[in-house]
Amino acid sequence: MASCCPDGSAPAAPESENEKLGEMLRIEDTEGDMDCYYVRPAVPSKFAILFFYDIYGISGGRAKEMCDTLASHGFHVAMPDIFFGSSLEAHGGFGEPAAVEWLKSKSESAKLLRQSQAAVAKLKERGAQVIAGVGFCWGAYPVVKCSAAGIVSACVSFHPSLKIGNMFFGEQEADLAAAVKGPQCYLPAGNDPPMYTDGTIEKAVTDKAGQPCVVKNFPEMKHGFVLRGDVSDPAVSRDVNAAIETAVAFLKEHM
Repeated sequence: MASCCPDGSAPAAPESENEKLGEMLRIEDTEGDMDCYYVRPAVPSKFAILFFYDIYGISGGRAKEMCDTLASHGFHVAMPDIFFGSSLEAHGGFGEPAAVEWLKSKSESAKLLRQSQAAVAKLKERGAQVIAGVGFCWGAYPVVKCSAAGIVSACVSFHPSLKIGNMFFGEQEADLAAAVKGPQCYLPAGNDPPMYTDGTIEKAVTDKAGQPCVVKNFPEMKHGFVLRGDVSDPAVSRDVNAAIETAVAFLKEHM
């Protein structure tokens, strides 16, 4: 089966060595106790982000560092460990049928929504009232599912892979985008599918879902750059920062 990441994407990256500012919460789930990385904002806030990582999981690249960064902008941030400490790579990648089945099982809507609602409950226990969704690569799929279910309000999808829905469940990307119930921001990389920049996704959100939609393309970047790109490259560092700035501004306007 083809990957959810396009050819030429940023490779896996080791976990960032930056000091982590958050704590690990426990969520009871029917699959067992699920970890949830939580970061409190520096000042009291009613705004929160439900954060979904990419196929490399909770310890992949800058996932926790990105949670910390978003919290520094005044958001509670919760990153539920939907993969329970694992990743697609740990199961052999898309070349292994068992790994593909594993990812499919982790992408089932009922399971994603149940686990997302449990993470939202943790956020509300800590004072959050308005919850946004933020996802990366695979994480864009649970984001739109949570939006369609009314679990989150405004959403941001970095280098999104909505094709997960088509790969596993026969769901068309435009149909997923048309079902959202809140404002959407898409931040595709240069090798992401053209539907993100040719108006297809934007039209689905604005015309069919009746929601605001912002698309900002990063044509010089590879899919995965925000969490996995080499930030020692000035161009990557520049665009990672620009993507974060765009996301934060969008959320503050629409939450």
